[in-house]
Amino acid sequence: MPRPASTSRLQPLPHGDRSVKRALWTSFRGTEVNISSAAGVRSTGTGSVYAMTKAAMAHLACSLACEWGPLGIRVNCVCPWMARTPLLEEAVKNNPQQLEDVKRATPLARLGEPEDTAAAVAFLCMPAAAYITGQVISVDGGLFAQGFRGPCVPDPRL
Repeated sequence: MPRPASTSRLQPLPHGDRSVKRALWTSFRGTEVNISSAAGVRSTGTGSVYAMTKAAMAHLACSLACEWGPLGIRVNCVCPWMARTPLLEEAVKNNPQQLEDVKRATPLARLGEPEDTAAAVAFLCMPAAAYITGQVISVDGGLFAQGFRGPCVPDPRL
C-alpha cells in the first residue's frame, strides 16, 4: 500500500538524525543545519503538504537544539525563498512571468542564488556562530520582513 506523501517525506528524518547525532557527538561540538523553505515559515502558495513537511524540518531543528545542546551539538535551520536553480527554472518554464512576480514581491527585487543559502549555512557552521542554536533563519531577500503572506491568501475584496 502506498504511503501518503507527507509520511514518505517525514519518515526518514528521525532515523537519519540518530545517525547524525552519533557522528556529531563523537566529533565534539558538532553542528547540524537543516534546509527547509520559506514555505515552512509562512504560506507561499506551494501547497499544504510541501509546507507541512518544510515546517516539520524547521521545528525539528528547534527540538533537536534543545535535546542535543547539552551534548555540545548545535542545530539550526535555513529557509530559503526562491533561488535560481535548475529545478526552479524547470518549474517555471511554462510561465516565466512568475519569476518577475517574485522579484516584485521581494524587497531586494531579485531571486536568491544558491550561494546566498550556502553562505548562511557556512556561517552557522563557523566558530563565529558558536552560541547560535535552535534558530530558523530565512534567506528571503526581505520577503517576510515586509509582511508577505503568499499568493494563496484570499483577497478580502472577493
